[in-house]
Amino acid sequence: MKEMIKEFLLVVFVMVIVFGFFLSGLDNAIRNIDIDIDRTIGVYGNEDTGYSVTFEEMGVPFFFGPSSVKLTLTNENGKKIDEIQTSISNDGSRLYRENATVIWKDREVDITLHGCEQEDETYTMAY
Repeated sequence: MKEMIKEFLLVVFVMVIVFGFFLSGLDNAIRNIDIDIDRTIGVYGNEDTGYSVTFEEMGVPFFFGPSSVKLTLTNENGKKIDEIQTSISNDGSRLYRENATVIWKDREVDITLHGCEQEDETYTMAY
């Protein structure tokens, strides 16, 4: 009887390891798909200066993982001034404009990112 339990546990252990490798490989495959799956979530403009911040989701989150995002500050001519790449922990959910708050100041802009699984994170870009 003990021998059968040992064999059963060994089979379960091997199955868990194989399934883990499968998920790891699937995660890498999804992240390495060579197609354009970046998505612009919102563009936040400053009417006084003509500057804008673009909020983009880079790729797709894997299961319940974080979403990779890019914040790009451009001037009135569309020239990139600054760029920040980070992530938002939002339980793998789709991101929306509500996941970012943009506050324009005299010579800088504060972008606060909100996710359901994280504290708010604020990034500052000077212009």
